Amino acid sequence: MSELNTTVLILCAGKAERFNGHFKQLSTLGKESILGRIQRQVQTRGLQPITVTHHMDLKRVSVQWFEPEEYECTVDTLSNTRSLWAERTVVLLGDVVYSRAVMDYILHFDRDLVFYGDKWEIYALAFRKESWFILNDAILEAKEHYPGKFGTLYNAVCGNELDKNRGLLYEMRDAPYWIYVLDWTRDVDSFSQYKTALLELVGCGMLDGG
Repeated sequence: MSELNTTVLILCAGKAERFNGHFKQLSTLGKESILGRIQRQVQTRGLQPITVTHHMDLKRVSVQWFEPEEYECTVDTLSNTRSLWAERTVVLLGDVVYSRAVMDYILHFDRDLVFYGDKWEIYALAFRKESWFILNDAILEAKEHYPGKFGTLYNAVCGNELDKNRGLLYEMRDAPYWIYVLDWTRDVDSFSQYKTALLELVGCGMLDGG
């Protein structure tokens, strides 16, 4: 782990609309929830995560929590965590099932500013104090565009055209500020993705580990 003071944030400020009002972060994977798994993974690597949420159900199961004033979109939520940013800040998403290897890589890898993801999704963000000005400018720009998600923020950081129809590039391996995630780490936006993630954890023997 870097010797820099590190803060780990888990963003969980969504509206629970895609799971029929159920918090997908609380969907169980064996003996633990998706959020519980992330918290355990961070704690066993020597850090105390902070869950960023306004939902009481998620606060109750969190090691520590912080309530953002704005949470209309992911960029809003991130913007409202500025008071928590440290010498190094790691931002995880509360609806992602991270593999052991990817969690190790995210928490140990040290670069001024880096996004982690594949050609479809962004799974995490890490940045050092030296990059706050870049990130702050990109947040302001991204908040003006729909949707205010991490993909929009990434394109703002890179100076790419911001358009609601522009997602990530098809091939991101050589993109700036980017670490390509190659394994089964995935976000859970639907019941089918949840079932797939569960089966993959069972298949690799890491249902309650990793």
